[in-house]
Amino acid sequence: MATDKSQIEMQIGQQQALVAQICGQGAAVEQMQKTGRMLIALVSEDDRETIASRLADTQQRYDKLRDDCQGQQQLLQQGLRSLEQFTGSVQDFVSWLDLAERRMAMFTAPSVFVEPLERQQEQLNTLYGEVEEKAENYKLVMMAGEEVMRSTSGDEAMNVKNQLDNVRQRYTDLSNRGSDLSQQMNDALSFARQFHDSHNNISDWLLQVEPQLKSADAVGVEEQYHIIKSLEAELETYKAVMEAITESGARLMQLSPREGAYSIKDIMGRDKRRFEGISEQIQKRSERLRHSRAKLGEVTLDVDDMVEWFRGAETALTRAEPPSTNLQKLRRQQQDHRSLHDEIGQQRARARDLAVAARKLMQETSGDDQESIRARAEQLREAGARVAAFAADRAAVLEGALPLAETFAELHEELGRWLTAAEDAARKQEGATATLSTDAIKKQQDTNKVRVEVGWEEGWSREERGSAR
Repeated sequence: MATDKSQIEMQIGQQQALVAQICGQGAAVEQMQKTGRMLIALVSEDDRETIASRLADTQQRYDKLRDDCQGQQQLLQQGLRSLEQFTGSVQDFVSWLDLAERRMAMFTAPSVFVEPLERQQEQLNTLYGEVEEKAENYKLVMMAGEEVMRSTSGDEAMNVKNQLDNVRQRYTDLSNRGSDLSQQMNDALSFARQFHDSHNNISDWLLQVEPQLKSADAVGVEEQYHIIKSLEAELETYKAVMEAITESGARLMQLSPREGAYSIKDIMGRDKRRFEGISEQIQKRSERLRHSRAKLGEVTLDVDDMVEWFRGAETALTRAEPPSTNLQKLRRQQQDHRSLHDEIGQQRARARDLAVAARKLMQETSGDDQESIRARAEQLREAGARVAAFAADRAAVLEGALPLAETFAELHEELGRWLTAAEDAARKQEGATATLSTDAIKKQQDTNKVRVEVGWEEGWSREERGSAR
């Protein structure tokens, strides 16, 4: 049987004509049977068997020919129906395959963004569902083709087989392609969600960190230090997020080349530059703050120690013994005070260096730290000035006391010698009636008064010179 509908229809027409012709001979066969039966009644026994045998053979051949031709006609009609069914089903199926293949080709490059990718996945799932639903149609096409192949042979059968092989190959490829794309879409969606979640996560963190770094300049070193330490800890956490962006982005670029890969590469580049920039800022701030913190602690400690020393010196000066009347002790007091005065001068020189360091440090700090340094520097200045004033007053007192003590000692020594001489003379005159004249005694008193006044004037003159110095 041919596989061309027009040829089959022509064969059916020819077969129908043949069947009609055969059936048209049915009356002749019947007439022959009737005539034969009549002839049998007239002939001999041997001829009777011969005629009967001929009648049976002719009827059998006629019946077989008629039945065979009718059967062939039915086969041709069945073949036509099978061919029509196969042709219709294969054409419909091939048309569906053409459309499905074009639709499937749209998913060769999945999107790299979550929402479009979800829509793509939904569309692909719908298409892949159609492919699975078409499995029954596919079986029917195969069965119809095999039915046609049983009715034909040779080139016609090979033609049908080629059509079936083509449909089988295309449907299998479409089904496998749909399965592969579905898995690829699931992987792409997973990587896209991971990538964009990580991207949004690190972008939000960067948006928070940037103003924190700017506002940190307005607070003290200690508070800045704690802020930066916290950011350093967060930085370690977000390094893992950045690694997730890199890994998921690389997988996305493999799954979606061309435009998708360019988009992901651009996002990854921007995130990497921003993250590395913030990381570098945090690290530089951390290093600078460690240095500033150490320097602040060092300067603060030195200033506090210096203020404490000045307070100790002030206490020592306020509690110092008054100038001694003993010349040797008084000179020792002066010597001790000169040593203290020199030490105060050295400490004030160190205080000036510390003040310079404090002013530089104030330029590097802000907020509470700056105010604290300023207050300590002022406290140091006041303590140094106050101790210097106390030392100057003490030096002046000691300088003024020394000439007075020296004059007092000379007067005391002279008066002591005179008194000793007077007492000796008085004892020698004891018992004598003669007494010292009133004029002689008054003369000696005037001499002593002059000597005392000269001694006091010389002492105050030396004290004034010491105060001037």
